[in-house]
Amino acid sequence: MDYEAGTAVTPETGKDSSEKELLQELIRLQKKTADRQLVASIACVVIAVALGIAVLVVVPKVLRTAEEVSAMVQETEKLVAQAKTSLAGIDDMITNVNKVVVDNTQALTDAVGNIQNIDTDGLNTAIKNLSDAAEPLAKLNNQVSTWFGR
Repeated sequence: MDYEAGTAVTPETGKDSSEKELLQELIRLQKKTADRQLVASIACVVIAVALGIAVLVVVPKVLRTAEEVSAMVQETEKLVAQAKTSLAGIDDMITNVNKVVVDNTQALTDAVGNIQNIDTDGLNTAIKNLSDAAEPLAKLNNQVSTWFGR
């Protein structure tokens, strides 16, 4: 801008303008700038309020979820500890069952051998002889009972 005794050449018009016109132009530009700054400030406030509301809504949910996850982790740790205890108990039980089987294998083998060695024909003959011997005793017992009135 060229300044001469109260006049200036403006880039917009290319004409000489008085100081009054220049001041009016400056005021108009400052109002535009102020309006733009006001819009930008309002936008920032709206964004800040939206973020504040989002934080107020989301943070409690995040905290609640974190507490639930923490409770689930604690419960899972308890269940894992119980599972370890149960597995140790099962291992002990299997060891004891194996010991019982090993300890009793010989006894079972001996018992099966003894059962196989039973002389069934001799046993049947002995039972028949016992029956034959018991039959006369039963008859005698019946006769004695009738004598005494029973």
